[in-house]
Amino acid sequence: MEGTAVAPGSQRDVEEVGPGLDLFSNRRLFFGDWIDSKTSLPTPNDYSAMFLDRALSQRLVETYLSTYWHVLPVIPQSEYRRQLDRLHRSPAIFSYDSADNIIVMLAMALGASVLDEDHVAEFLFQKAKNGAAKLDELVNVQAVQIALMMISFLLRRKYQD
Repeated sequence: MEGTAVAPGSQRDVEEVGPGLDLFSNRRLFFGDWIDSKTSLPTPNDYSAMFLDRALSQRLVETYLSTYWHVLPVIPQSEYRRQLDRLHRSPAIFSYDSADNIIVMLAMALGASVLDEDHVAEFLFQKAKNGAAKLDELVNVQAVQIALMMISFLLRRKYQD
């Protein structure tokens, strides 16, 4: 009934091995959500205020389309504009965790980084990153596209400094 007891001193602790697990956000896979919750920026749950300025969001998307889209043509340019318009028509029912919407938010983040709107870019990137974390187990073309856009943003931020 008692089972087998582990001898004291024979139990080894799990040690983190370094930044390699962070490279492609695999730390959560091995160590759970607690690690991610410590490193991610706190962001509010109300997303509707983020897109109140229609002119700014359109400018961010157009900047992405005139720059990064030629390197990362993830979806057609008309689709970016259509999804952005749909967002402004009904922000309350817009799903921020869908892959299509994460791609649009990453496009806006890249556009904001080109325009040196660092706070907006970082906010959008964190929202997209939080949404993408929920899709970690997904393996499809959109998951690869999201990863490429996130890497592009991180590289731009790294070499911009």
